Amino acid sequence: MAATACVAAPQATTSDPAVAALQVSPSAASPGTWIRVEGAGYIRGEYVEMVVIDPVGGQAEIGRVIADGRGDIAAEVAPGEYARNGANLLRVAGTQSNRTAAVSISLTGGSDGNTATTESPQWKIRTDTDASSCQQCQLVHGQTP
Repeated sequence: MAATACVAAPQATTSDPAVAALQVSPSAASPGTWIRVEGAGYIRGEYVEMVVIDPVGGQAEIGRVIADGRGDIAAEVAPGEYARNGANLLRVAGTQSNRTAAVSISLTGGSDGNTATTESPQWKIRTDTDASSCQQCQLVHGQTP
Protein backbone atom coordinates (compact mmCIF):
# COMPACT_ATOMS: atom_id res chain seq x y z
CA MET A 1 0.00 0.00 0.00
CA ALA A 2 1.52 3.31 -1.06
CA ALA A 3 1.75 6.15 1.45
CA THR A 4 0.36 9.54 0.55
CA ALA A 5 2.21 12.67 1.61
CA CYS A 6 0.19 15.61 2.80
CA VAL A 7 0.87 19.07 4.11
CA ALA A 8 -0.49 19.62 7.61
CA ALA A 9 -2.46 22.76 8.40
CA PRO A 10 -0.98 25.09 11.03
CA GLN A 11 -1.32 23.56 14.48
CA ALA A 12 -4.23 25.03 16.41
CA THR A 13 -4.55 25.23 20.15
CA THR A 14 -7.95 24.93 21.74
CA SER A 15 -9.55 25.12 25.15
CA ASP A 16 -10.87 21.59 24.55
CA PRO A 17 -9.53 19.90 21.42
CA ALA A 18 -12.64 17.71 21.20
CA VAL A 19 -14.90 20.77 21.23
CA ALA A 20 -13.35 23.81 19.49
CA ALA A 21 -10.96 23.94 16.53
CA LEU A 22 -9.52 26.65 14.29
CA GLN A 23 -7.52 26.74 11.07
CA VAL A 24 -6.28 29.46 8.73
CA SER A 25 -5.09 29.53 5.13
CA PRO A 26 -2.57 30.86 4.36
CA SER A 27 -0.73 30.92 7.69
CA ALA A 28 1.76 33.53 6.45
CA ALA A 29 0.69 36.86 4.98
CA SER A 30 1.51 40.50 4.36
CA PRO A 31 -0.73 43.56 4.81
CA GLY A 32 -3.85 43.40 2.66
CA THR A 33 -3.72 39.60 2.17
CA TRP A 34 -7.06 37.96 2.97
CA ILE A 35 -6.67 34.93 5.22
CA ARG A 36 -9.41 32.28 5.33
CA VAL A 37 -10.46 31.42 8.90
CA GLU A 38 -12.57 28.34 9.67
CA GLY A 39 -13.55 27.04 13.09
CA ALA A 40 -15.84 24.47 14.67
CA GLY A 41 -17.22 23.47 18.04
CA TYR A 42 -19.28 26.51 19.02
CA ILE A 43 -22.92 26.77 20.04
CA ARG A 44 -25.37 27.25 17.16
CA GLY A 45 -26.10 30.98 16.74
CA GLU A 46 -23.40 32.00 19.23
CA TYR A 47 -21.32 35.14 18.70
CA VAL A 48 -17.65 34.26 18.32
CA GLU A 49 -15.22 37.13 18.90
CA MET A 50 -11.93 37.40 17.02
CA VAL A 51 -8.84 39.06 18.46
CA VAL A 52 -5.25 39.23 17.21
CA ILE A 53 -2.40 39.40 19.71
CA ASP A 54 0.74 40.81 18.09
CA PRO A 55 4.36 39.80 18.86
CA VAL A 56 4.74 42.46 21.60
CA GLY A 57 1.42 41.60 23.29
CA GLY A 58 -0.77 44.31 21.75
CA GLN A 59 -4.35 43.25 21.03
CA ALA A 60 -6.49 44.20 18.06
CA GLU A 61 -10.18 43.33 18.18
CA ILE A 62 -11.14 42.24 14.70
CA GLY A 63 -14.85 41.68 15.16
CA ARG A 64 -17.26 38.84 15.65
CA VAL A 65 -18.99 36.20 13.59
CA ILE A 66 -22.03 34.03 14.25
CA ALA A 67 -21.70 30.26 14.48
CA ASP A 68 -23.92 28.51 11.96
CA GLY A 69 -26.40 25.68 12.59
CA ARG A 70 -23.55 23.18 13.03
CA GLY A 71 -21.56 25.48 15.36
CA ASP A 72 -19.03 26.31 12.62
CA ILE A 73 -17.57 29.72 11.80
CA ALA A 74 -16.05 31.07 8.61
CA ALA A 75 -14.60 34.45 7.75
CA GLU A 76 -11.64 36.15 6.14
CA VAL A 77 -9.29 38.49 7.95
CA ALA A 78 -6.58 40.75 6.57
CA PRO A 79 -3.78 42.55 8.38
CA GLY A 80 -3.66 46.31 7.81
CA GLU A 81 -0.53 48.29 7.07
CA TYR A 82 0.04 48.97 10.78
CA ALA A 83 -0.18 45.34 11.91
CA ARG A 84 3.12 44.24 13.44
CA ASN A 85 5.54 41.86 11.74
CA GLY A 86 6.22 38.47 13.28
CA ALA A 87 4.07 35.77 14.85
CA ASN A 88 0.57 37.14 15.46
CA LEU A 89 -1.86 34.95 17.40
CA LEU A 90 -5.45 34.84 16.11
CA ARG A 91 -7.69 33.97 19.07
CA VAL A 92 -11.41 33.23 18.77
CA ALA A 93 -13.78 32.83 21.71
CA GLY A 94 -17.45 31.90 21.93
CA THR A 95 -19.38 34.44 24.00
CA GLN A 96 -21.78 31.83 25.44
CA SER A 97 -19.72 28.65 25.51
CA ASN A 98 -16.41 30.33 26.41
CA ARG A 99 -14.79 27.83 24.05
CA THR A 100 -11.56 29.23 22.63
CA ALA A 101 -9.12 28.32 19.90
CA ALA A 102 -6.01 30.05 18.59
CA VAL A 103 -3.59 29.76 15.71
CA SER A 104 -0.45 31.65 14.73
CA ILE A 105 -0.23 33.82 11.60
CA SER A 106 3.23 34.94 10.45
CA LEU A 107 3.17 38.54 9.19
CA THR A 108 5.81 40.16 7.00
CA GLY A 109 5.80 43.54 5.27
CA GLY A 110 3.85 45.24 8.06
CA SER A 111 4.98 47.55 10.84
CA ASP A 112 8.28 47.17 12.64
CA GLY A 113 6.45 48.01 15.86
CA ASN A 114 7.52 51.65 16.10
CA THR A 115 4.78 53.01 13.85
CA ALA A 116 1.79 50.93 14.94
CA THR A 117 -1.14 53.00 16.05
CA THR A 118 -4.38 52.11 17.75
CA GLU A 119 -6.20 54.78 15.78
CA SER A 120 -5.90 52.95 12.46
CA PRO A 121 -7.54 49.56 12.05
CA GLN A 122 -4.79 46.97 12.21
CA TRP A 123 -6.92 44.08 10.93
CA LYS A 124 -10.06 43.83 8.77
CA ILE A 125 -12.75 41.15 8.64
CA ARG A 126 -15.30 39.97 6.11
CA THR A 127 -17.65 37.09 6.65
CA ASP A 128 -19.51 34.66 4.44
CA THR A 129 -22.75 36.08 5.79
CA ASP A 130 -22.02 39.81 5.50
CA ALA A 131 -24.99 40.25 3.17
CA SER A 132 -27.37 38.23 5.30
CA SER A 133 -26.01 38.77 8.82
CA CYS A 134 -28.80 41.14 9.84
CA GLN A 135 -31.39 38.59 8.76
CA GLN A 136 -29.45 35.80 10.49
CA CYS A 137 -29.21 37.83 13.74
CA GLN A 138 -32.93 38.50 13.57
CA LEU A 139 -33.72 34.81 13.15
CA VAL A 140 -31.29 33.48 15.74
CA HIS A 141 -31.30 36.20 18.39
CA GLY A 142 -34.46 38.18 17.68
CA GLN A 143 -32.40 41.33 17.18
CA THR A 144 -29.98 42.91 14.75
CA PRO A 145 -26.33 43.52 15.73
